[in-house]
Amino acid sequence: MKKILAITLARAGSKRIKKKNIKQFNGKPLISHTIKAALESKKINRYIVSTDSKEIAKISKFYGAEIPFMRPIELAKDNTSDFLALKHALEQMNNIYNYQPDIIVNLRATSPFRNGRIIDRAINKFLSSKADLLRTVSKVEGVHHPYWMYKINKNDYANQFVKKININAYYQSQKLPDIYRLNGLVDIYKRESIYKNKILNGKMITLVTSDSISHDIDTISDFKFAESLTKK
Repeated sequence: MKKILAITLARAGSKRIKKKNIKQFNGKPLISHTIKAALESKKINRYIVSTDSKEIAKISKFYGAEIPFMRPIELAKDNTSDFLALKHALEQMNNIYNYQPDIIVNLRATSPFRNGRIIDRAINKFLSSKADLLRTVSKVEGVHHPYWMYKINKNDYANQFVKKININAYYQSQKLPDIYRLNGLVDIYKRESIYKNKILNGKMITLVTSDSISHDIDTISDFKFAESLTKK
């Protein structure tokens, strides 16, 4: 049986929303919704939260997550990549517990609408593939399509963002080709993909997820919009 470790990276600092990871969302700390989904999964063998914050650690532990170590502050800065934080987590799990997972599932604390079923769907798809990583994606609709986007120069003149296309052929949204964006709902990697820093450029398979569960919270407006969805 594959050893599958799920990790939530939850640092204390947040520029756009103060204490974002533990801000109250639908009556509970934001991170608690990710913890609940991870614990619902039938495929995940072990689930941990990597944090530099004692407050986040205490709250995460209360809701059922394992806090096997504290992340050093130098790996919890604005510019710290997921790669470095995940690599540190794997090294700590190996050094402290002699634990080496085969598969790592990255569950961001800022996606409160996922559930255990979608996590397991992603894991099953990844396990049946030959990919280095899986990332969930959402379909790009209408006005957000890159064919309809422009770069603006300093004199306010516009240039097509996507070059070498006949924009006149795509004046109707129905004519636009299907394009997908990463949504951060579930990322899955082989252990060696992390050690070789292939979490962005390895052989990737995708799982398309609906907008209703893929909303990611990054700004105050994201937070307010997500809260409004819980009231419908």
